[in-house]
Formats: sequence, C-alpha cells, structure tokens
Amino acid sequence: MDFQTIYQYSKNLIVLYVEDDDILRDATLDAIEDYFGHVDSASNGEMALQKYIQYYEKNATYYDLVITDINMPVMNGIDLIENIYALYKEQSIIIVSAYSESDKIESIKHLGIKNFIMKPIAFDKLKETIYSVSKDIHQNV
Repeated sequence: MDFQTIYQYSKNLIVLYVEDDDILRDATLDAIEDYFGHVDSASNGEMALQKYIQYYEKNATYYDLVITDINMPVMNGIDLIENIYALYKEQSIIIVSAYSESDKIESIKHLGIKNFIMKPIAFDKLKETIYSVSKDIHQNV
C-alpha cells in the first residue's frame, strides 16, 4: 500500500501514541508521524490519560486515534483503555502488543477493540492498520 493511499485518510487525524519502551516509541513515531496531522506521545498509561484529558479540555474534542501498548508501568494499556472508554466510548484505538500478551488481548476484546498490531511491529501491517482505521474514522466524520 502506497503512502498517498493511506495519507488521503490519515493526514488530518490527531493521534496519541503510548509506548513505554523509549527506543520502540521513537522508532514508531518516526514511522507514523508523516501519516498523521499531529502525533502526541506518552510513556505510560497514566501520562497518556492526563494528555487525553488535557487535549479534550483544550480542544473540546478527543483524539481521533489512540495507539497503545498493553504492558506498561504506572498504568497499563487495559486500564488506560477502560478509562478512555469511560470518557468517550466511540474512541478509535489500536493495540500494539507482544505475542506473549495474547491472553490479555483476548480479555479486552469485549471492550470493543478491533485493531491489533503485534510486536515486533511489521511496517506493512502497521500501514494496513493505519489505512483501515483512518478510512473508518474519515467515513464516520
């Protein structure tokens, strides 16, 4: 899938990316920042939730998309998702998770999460997921 095909749907989206591994967070940010209008990042769920609330207070709207890891310090991704859905049930979320966390993924499917990317992140899978989710968001605006 080429950049322009994805970009037509993703270019105006504001994203919150949450990952506790500094190296992975930086590498993934480098890979996704060109696709979106703006990307904020956080290194744990608590920081992400604070940014999520502050973004809403400042802009009177929520992020278009949240991309989050599951296993993080301070507040894990499951708690973050539950807190986000308590604020805004329609939030589009992509989970990025290690294969060893697949049991956790099964336990959160009931929350409504449909989009998963397994670590290590395959760039083609990342692009496909960004395209799919961005197109859905674009069509539901």
